[in-house]
Amino acid sequence: MTFKSYYENLENKGKKGKREQILIKTGCSYPTFYKWLAGKTNNISKLNKEAIAEILQLPVQELFPETVEHTL
Repeated sequence: MTFKSYYENLENKGKKGKREQILIKTGCSYPTFYKWLAGKTNNISKLNKEAIAEILQLPVQELFPETVEHTL
């Protein structure tokens, strides 16, 4: 379940609480948060993706499937 689909499936009360947690933990603004949801920017840092995944208790790869980890 991607970040957008997870957030859209929350009840209104749950959306506000999760949104506020994400805003506080990532330090992003409301406009940036909604750009992330709309997919208007892929400029989400690895740390912010990890913070969002921690708050939503889902793996980063599930929330952000476009994230590719490169290992050597």
